[in-house]
Amino acid sequence: MRKTEIVCVIDNSGSMGLIKTDAIGGFNQFIEDQRKVEGEAVVSIYLFNQGVTQIADCMDLEDVELLTEDTYTTSGMTAMNDALGKAMDETGNRILKTKADKRPEKVIFCVLTDGEENASTEYTLTHVKDQIRHRRVNFEWEFVFLAANQDALETAKDYAFSPKSSFNFEASAEGVRDAYANMSSYVTTARS
Repeated sequence: MRKTEIVCVIDNSGSMGLIKTDAIGGFNQFIEDQRKVEGEAVVSIYLFNQGVTQIADCMDLEDVELLTEDTYTTSGMTAMNDALGKAMDETGNRILKTKADKRPEKVIFCVLTDGEENASTEYTLTHVKDQIRHRRVNFEWEFVFLAANQDALETAKDYAFSPKSSFNFEASAEGVRDAYANMSSYVTTARS
């Protein structure tokens, strides 16, 4: 069985409040879908607004708690650079400290946002882009990028995400559910 590490970097800024219920439902369906995929997986979850909060750290997929109204609260701005930088640094450092035979065979980052970066204080776009490029090229990490209220393909270029795994979604109930369905489909294929 192939072990995959899935790192979810999810926007919980104030604007996500308009689609909060569907964002929770879409994410929970993503987790349920991934539980049906053959193979081991661990999951880390980072939520970001003007700050970054990790709510799951390399947990077995089966043990990941589904989001609730209490665990997914929306407020503030969009510090996507800080969230990506922190998530990549922490994931990379943990993997480096893990015995080679226990490391994941595949690392997939799933990034979902409904707005553009506007609040990071620790990481610059240049730093994050260089990190993404480095990890894609040297470690074959994969990144799925889903964005609303912006051109996901243009933003993907800015961050060095692959255009093949970057998708726009409409910032609506149906749009966010479809975004999570696309994310689930991509991750399922990547894990197979």
